Amino acid sequence: MPMKVTRYKYDDLLFLAIFFLMIYPLIVNPWLVTGDGPCHMYNAKVFFNILFDIDSSFYLDYYKLNLTLAPNLFDHIILGFLQMIFSPSFSEKLFFFLYFFMFCFGGRYLISKINSDNKWISILIMMFAYHHLLMKGFFNFSFSIAFSFWVIGYFISISKGTSIKTKQVLAFSLLLSIAYFIHPIGFIFTFIGIISFFFLSILSSAMKENSYEIAKSKFFESKWLILAFIPVCALYFIYFSNNDFSKPMNWYGLYEMDSLMVFVEEERNLARIIGKSVIIVSAIGFIYRLLRGPLINHKSDGMLITGIIFSLFFLLNLINEGMMGNDRLQFLPHIAFVFWLAGFTYHKYLKIALITVSTTAILFLSSYRYPSFKDASDWVSDYMECKDFISDHSKLLTLNYDYNGTTKEGKTISTINWPFMHANDYLGCYKPLILSDNYQAHMIWFPLNWKGDSISFYNSTSMDGNSFEDRPPRADFLNYNSKSLMGDIEYVLIIGLTVQFIDHPYTIEVLEQLKSYDLICTSRSGRSKLYHIKKKVSN
Repeated sequence: MPMKVTRYKYDDLLFLAIFFLMIYPLIVNPWLVTGDGPCHMYNAKVFFNILFDIDSSFYLDYYKLNLTLAPNLFDHIILGFLQMIFSPSFSEKLFFFLYFFMFCFGGRYLISKINSDNKWISILIMMFAYHHLLMKGFFNFSFSIAFSFWVIGYFISISKGTSIKTKQVLAFSLLLSIAYFIHPIGFIFTFIGIISFFFLSILSSAMKENSYEIAKSKFFESKWLILAFIPVCALYFIYFSNNDFSKPMNWYGLYEMDSLMVFVEEERNLARIIGKSVIIVSAIGFIYRLLRGPLINHKSDGMLITGIIFSLFFLLNLINEGMMGNDRLQFLPHIAFVFWLAGFTYHKYLKIALITVSTTAILFLSSYRYPSFKDASDWVSDYMECKDFISDHSKLLTLNYDYNGTTKEGKTISTINWPFMHANDYLGCYKPLILSDNYQAHMIWFPLNWKGDSISFYNSTSMDGNSFEDRPPRADFLNYNSKSLMGDIEYVLIIGLTVQFIDHPYTIEVLEQLKSYDLICTSRSGRSKLYHIKKKVSN
């Protein structure tokens, strides 16, 4: 028998080409540097090492496990598992590949369940795959949005059948549980999307002939799926019962779309055009539906309601505590509106125009971002030259004078983000170290916490309310042992010290303390210097 040849539409091939473009930085660079990302990797590594009794006695002198069922555990599990098998660099690549796959293919999956004729709209969704918070290292939040596409799509898929099987209910419950443990914002997005679809489906059925019986049948078919929300919702409300969600209104950011600016200033105008264009096209679609009908499209209108609700969340600043900050909401209405647009029928030329414009936008954004991604990766490689000079089971204090990063030629790497705020934490993924800027160890929604307040570098090296995270950094590291009783800080890593801060009083304090240390490594560019404490001479 002749082989069956699969024929792809041009938009299918374009989708795959853009997906390859999304992961291109993972292929050509050792690192995709994000603000908090290295700290996530380090904590995941330590967490798994403790669980599998690898250097656990060393780590447990400084950290304690926090086994609270917080909705923020996903990346620690995935990154910890990957680093048990692969190198930190390759683990990060696989982690980001999983994210882009979930985001891009998840968007395509959800659109196919809304309207299989409009899968090409997934190309518009891909404009949002790189966003500001992803490059700030907010991994769980980013994954939660990508995962929500799959859960909502799965609900639509199984709820339109004649009967819902037990295994489908169990699978749906598992997906909801995973959504909870990734991040609460994605869970809320999932919850609102599904509930909106469910009630619109009931309403749509009620508007037909024999409406009562159809609506009743539809409700009872899906009741077990809705009941599957109860256990996860209970966890959610228990965890956040003490948070205050009342904040001032915020009108500015919704149309400015700062969340699409990830690295450099050149992105700003295009990001704003994208945000405003989505709002304008959605408004035109809304007017068209009012004039031409249908009144309800239950498959797509659930995403319209989701977009409106998240717009209200953002405008009223209703979610603004800890890991649920308002900046996480800015682009979610736009994504929901793009999914809603999948419910329309498009003329061929309008389809081509939308694909062309969105593809061009992605190409321009990539051309702005990718050179800076390479520069950022190069700077990580710069201070990683000192990695082999650091002994296992040591403490490392990093004083970083340049969170934006600077190339060897003196060009600022990122003008609108701080990708190097915790970039040195990659060092702790290669060997057992206690790192100064492990901010996660202060927060109850992460699985590792400092064993005591005095052990924290933030507390025991601060001076007059200033710390090593200030600009410029300030630290009393010679007295860490007297405050913490955990021994001296063996290594100090200086990154990016330039003439801008060389005569600053805080820098003079640091240089005076470094007289008790030996310079043992200077990177080839001179941007990174590693010091080791001098051996004390006994009497």
